[in-house]
Amino acid sequence: MIFEDLTPFTDEEAQAARANRFSFVCSMCVKLHAGRKLIGANWDNARCVGENCCGPIGDKMYPEYEGPLKGSLARFCWQCGEENPDITLAPPNGSLIAGELLGCCSKHVKLLKEHTFERREAGTKAKRKVRIAGHVVDW
Repeated sequence: MIFEDLTPFTDEEAQAARANRFSFVCSMCVKLHAGRKLIGANWDNARCVGENCCGPIGDKMYPEYEGPLKGSLARFCWQCGEENPDITLAPPNGSLIAGELLGCCSKHVKLLKEHTFERREAGTKAKRKVRIAGHVVDW
């Protein structure tokens, strides 16, 4: 799906996205704002126009991200936006924009470690692995 007009968004729109359950990275992505504009001003049903994009909770690391953070995703926590977080996440299977790492604060790495997800293909709950600061750890 190609959107020719991925219009910029305002700081207020990014703050509204975070206030309505979206992560910091999503709130700073033109594809989320384009999706919300397609359905009107209501955030309740807002969806990203990316075809296969989500963050670490969804077992990916924003592979289709487009926005002002591109090239500097490691400088902010993916969830809350804390600047210069102590932890960087490196995906095991290239599920992030090439050459990018993803920042994560200690509060949200704990969230990832406690989170289980359902593997779509197997239909079972599982833990996953990710490289944190160069080491593979279980989430």
